[in-house]
Amino acid sequence: MNATAIAMRRASELRDAGRQPDLPFAVSLSDGSTVEVVRLLRVLPGKRIVGEGLWQGQRVLVKLFLDRRSEQRWAQEKSGLAVLVQAGIATPELLYAAALPGGGHVLLTAFLDAAETLAECWAPMSDRPADNPEAITLLCFLPPNDVSRASSSRMPGFVEPASATPRQSSTSILT
Repeated sequence: MNATAIAMRRASELRDAGRQPDLPFAVSLSDGSTVEVVRLLRVLPGKRIVGEGLWQGQRVLVKLFLDRRSEQRWAQEKSGLAVLVQAGIATPELLYAAALPGGGHVLLTAFLDAAETLAECWAPMSDRPADNPEAITLLCFLPPNDVSRASSSRMPGFVEPASATPRQSSTSILT
């Protein structure tokens, strides 16, 4: 069997990689494990990389915070996930969050195959008037009561607080 070596990358290398870092690549985590990034979803050159990855045998959403303000941005993201859970909004499970050896920070959440981007959610509503209740609800990330796609019972990896009801299910938005 011919195994291809996966390039290990440090935050400083990824910061300088521009819009298209070579794939796949792996990053060492502070607990000694590694996460392999296999697909890019969003790149903010020099600041952040969001991608699909593999960690401890499972698919994950990888968010790498790379710039000098990485700790602040990482803390805001981590806090934001906690606020969503507390508010009863179905949210991908946070699996790992830590500083990276040599600089930068990482956040890993469950990867959601059926997730839709905001653009995909918005497409059917783009021709509606600005005061349309469904469009306003979508933009506020609170789906109308008759929208049942993406509830935690249908999408493994979501965390939905005990206080949430089926009427509070949420469509996930990848960033």
